[in-house]
Amino acid sequence: MAMPYVSRRLPLAVLFITTVITIGNYFLRGSAELSNSARMLNNWAVVLFAFALAVGLVQLTVLRTRWVMNPKESMRRRVLSVLFLAEMWIITIIGIVNSRGPEFTWISKYVYTTLQGAQYGMIGFYITLACYRTMKVRRWDIAIFTIVCWIHLVANTPLVSYFIGYGWFNFSQWIYFWPSTAGGKALAMIAALGMVSVGVRGMLGMERGVLGGGGG
Repeated sequence: MAMPYVSRRLPLAVLFITTVITIGNYFLRGSAELSNSARMLNNWAVVLFAFALAVGLVQLTVLRTRWVMNPKESMRRRVLSVLFLAEMWIITIIGIVNSRGPEFTWISKYVYTTLQGAQYGMIGFYITLACYRTMKVRRWDIAIFTIVCWIHLVANTPLVSYFIGYGWFNFSQWIYFWPSTAGGKALAMIAALGMVSVGVRGMLGMERGVLGGGGG
């Protein structure tokens, strides 16, 4: 009988207590004891997050090392694993030694930014093809969604702006800043209500999905 209590009841009690302290500290700023408790919980959350990152780092190292040492793996996977391990550990060591130094700044500016641009440039064609194949206009709402997507796609193409001017781009920006922003705020409010409901269910012990074995 001790195991269900430790694996179920105790984590729910800890979740309830930490949630109440965190929310109480947000709305009740005058209590020093509450503020210190919330700060201590925040520090522990940072420690647990760092521990999870360390575990992931070790697991990735073990997995990629096995691929490198396995002669049955393809040469492409082995070479990419070596590059992955080298990049991961070089950035990790430099970040631990001096995260604000010129070396880390150079990697962030000239390596990450360049790779991100190359990645977006490669997947842009696949995203366009996926939009063309999946957006089958069967209802009026899908038709509006498809038209807006193609307006944004065409407006952000430099060749189109060069030939027909920036009027099309301005129209795309108007759609982005007004109708799209309004819809995004509505979705954000709906998501916030969903997060609050899930949080309340977790505090009351009704949502147990975080403990494994499904919710409620």
